[in-house]
Amino acid sequence: MAGAADRPHPEFGDKISARLHRGLLQLSGEVSSAKDCRDLIEEAALLVGSGVDDVDARRLRVVRREDRPGVLDQRLLSAYRNRKLAEFARDFLSEHRHEEPRSIKIIDPEHPGQAGLAGDFEPEVRRALEAGQAVLMLRVDETDAFELRELLDEETRSLWTIAMPPEPAIRRAP
Repeated sequence: MAGAADRPHPEFGDKISARLHRGLLQLSGEVSSAKDCRDLIEEAALLVGSGVDDVDARRLRVVRREDRPGVLDQRLLSAYRNRKLAEFARDFLSEHRHEEPRSIKIIDPEHPGQAGLAGDFEPEVRRALEAGQAVLMLRVDETDAFELRELLDEETRSLWTIAMPPEPAIRRAP
């Protein structure tokens, strides 16, 4: 499993734990999707032969969400020192999330007219642009917003992150 034994998993955090007992790597905890569960088991299986004899995932379960996906969207704004760091954050999210944002845009000092896309938070975006910073703007399913905001804050080292109020979801074309 990625990371040090005394630290939370880099993607799933404290939601899961792994314990090695007599060569058996025991996974337990909760993940939010069947894909996350498969990915975690595949990651653990890579350790077989390197001090791990087998993987036991019987205590790993997929949590059913009470929220219904697809009903509400939420926009997240996250500021970075420059466009390159905002691009890193965008790429990081696409590598670490199974759901693609409904939209994703980087607003930089070269295009200050796009600050209006931030709605009520346009003044904050304009201040960031005037300071030479870039702002990553995402529109995501509201059920994923908390986790994505956490990733933006903690993993990409944004200068600030704002979660705008939820709004009716944009329907994707079939």
